[in-house]
Amino acid sequence: MKTQFKTLIAAALALSATFAMADAYPDYARVVSSTAIVQRVNTPRQECWTENQQVQTQNQAGGVVGSIIGGVAGGVLGHQVGGGRGKDVATVAGAIGGALIGNEVGSGQPQVQNQQVQRCRQVDAWQDQVTGYHVTYDYKGRQFSANLPQQPGDRIPVEVNVTPR
Repeated sequence: MKTQFKTLIAAALALSATFAMADAYPDYARVVSSTAIVQRVNTPRQECWTENQQVQTQNQAGGVVGSIIGGVAGGVLGHQVGGGRGKDVATVAGAIGGALIGNEVGSGQPQVQNQQVQRCRQVDAWQDQVTGYHVTYDYKGRQFSANLPQQPGDRIPVEVNVTPR
């Protein structure tokens, strides 16, 4: 039993000694090439413009003005007809009839107006965006590669791990 325990302790010490001898240190590697990684991105935007558009409207004021002018004209014409009490009835009837006809004529004429209207539409706007760099570098005669978020320059920092075999 003591022999097994001693063997187990020796193995544990040998294993921990291996980890204790492992070492890491910073160094620099020479950059061989650096290529931009490009991605197409859509950033939609809105385009707007103003157009003239013809709009038909009913002449609201024309109906009132037409009623007044028609009523006066009808009253004058009705006053010319008849005599005595009939003259008063004809004047009132002419005024009412003229007002109705004037309102119809005045409001029945549509007006055309130019109105400015804003129109918009969404337009795709594709752009190329650099999302990183594919870098090839040389360290002590061996080439390695990695994707980096920015342009590295002539050399890049590396971490060297030394572990016994």
